[in-house]
Amino acid sequence: MRDDTWSSPGRRGEPTSGGPSATTRQGRVTHPPEPPAPPADAARAEALRRFEARRVREELRARMFGTTSGVVRVERFEVRRRLGEGATGLVYAAWDPKLRREVALKLLAARPTRDDELLLREARALARLSHPNVLPVYEVGVSEGVPFIVSELVPGGTLRAWLEDTKGPQRDAVLDVLLGVGRGLSAAHGRGLTHRDIKPENVLVGPDARARVADFGLALTSQPDGGDAGGPPLAGTLRYMAPEQLAGEHVDPLSD
Repeated sequence: MRDDTWSSPGRRGEPTSGGPSATTRQGRVTHPPEPPAPPADAARAEALRRFEARRVREELRARMFGTTSGVVRVERFEVRRRLGEGATGLVYAAWDPKLRREVALKLLAARPTRDDELLLREARALARLSHPNVLPVYEVGVSEGVPFIVSELVPGGTLRAWLEDTKGPQRDAVLDVLLGVGRGLSAAHGRGLTHRDIKPENVLVGPDARARVADFGLALTSQPDGGDAGGPPLAGTLRYMAPEQLAGEHVDPLSD
């Protein structure tokens, strides 16, 4: 792996033994037993921490010395700056050199209640969904054991920030945005996805005042038998949960 790619813990340059060797009375050299491997969740959290620390170091180096040799990449995507952090992972602005466009890159954090394959399956379902009120997903994959999702980078901010920024009542503009949220959710529901965490922070509004429903990290996928795939029954943001969701009962598109 090249120096300009993301390396996960336990790779090049790290000791593999549990500690320094010890010498017995007979002069033989022994090694302490290997420590147990960390849980997958802890390993992923450590991978994300190391990745962010390296990104910050390279950013500081570029600012101080004007060098660009330390570009941090996830697969082909060049990470440019950090946009935020949520319950589902870290979000960065990145550059796609293949298609020559700026994108949003999300690295998924450890989620003991969800299976990576399920998260990726839901992301692929979104990638097949083309609707002006749903944040488009361009690519999904796994890099060094950590799933990532590449989507449109929307200039602007969240619905909450947009509402706080809007001067005066602007009822018609607000109504248009909220209707757009409803249309986006309806399109997702048509693909068998229940969002379960719809809130102002999970809706992006661009300079065009068009709403884009985002962050389907807690979504449930409907199954042909009418059931749901994966995820705990109680998940979401407390103040925005539907009563049946808060009670841990079955949720469906009506809960959104």
